[in-house]
Amino acid sequence: MAVVHRASKDPESRCTQMSHIDLTTGKQVWRRPVPESVAKGMDLNVNASEGIAAAGWPGGSVAYQTTPAGRQLWKSAPAGCSGSEYHGTDALYSVAFCDRTFRVERRTPDTGRVEWTYSLPRGEQGPKAVWVVSTSPLVLATVSQPGEDFDVDGPDKLLSVTPQGGVAATIDLGKGQYETGCMESDGTCDGVVVRQGTIYLTTHGSDRRAQK
Repeated sequence: MAVVHRASKDPESRCTQMSHIDLTTGKQVWRRPVPESVAKGMDLNVNASEGIAAAGWPGGSVAYQTTPAGRQLWKSAPAGCSGSEYHGTDALYSVAFCDRTFRVERRTPDTGRVEWTYSLPRGEQGPKAVWVVSTSPLVLATVSQPGEDFDVDGPDKLLSVTPQGGVAATIDLGKGQYETGCMESDGTCDGVVVRQGTIYLTTHGSDRRAQK
């Protein structure tokens, strides 16, 4: 598990430290600094997968190996991108917010090397927002035409992505039909469940539906 926290018990201090915690022993494996620019925790995304602990925020990102040495793997967002979010447990996926695209990448557990990249054009010819619904398998939610009430309408499409980085299936959700729980703040969709090839969604109200 990875957490970002204050450097001391002083309530006025800022969150300038990132720690990796061994959940088996409950002990801190290592502690590393994070930039002052993210010290307030605004729009901060932290994730630990097999081999990598990463943090992303508007303007940058940093990642370390989860080994006791805690070697730094990278310390900036991809070139041309304003920041990254990180998701996953067995595998680490990053979603980078770039000038003209949303860039989804799968990274190797030990080195953080990019295995593949799936890009979605951003803006008029593509989605205006992207969320990670699931990482096993990888399912993305996107919205191309947000309505007046963005939080209620949510995404209008789901994309199932293969382990090789291709699109396996696309599901059209329409506008405002489902309670997906997608929020801009954490990049996830708590109202959608993916299990054994089936995506479960809740419609507005009490009706429930499942799509394969």
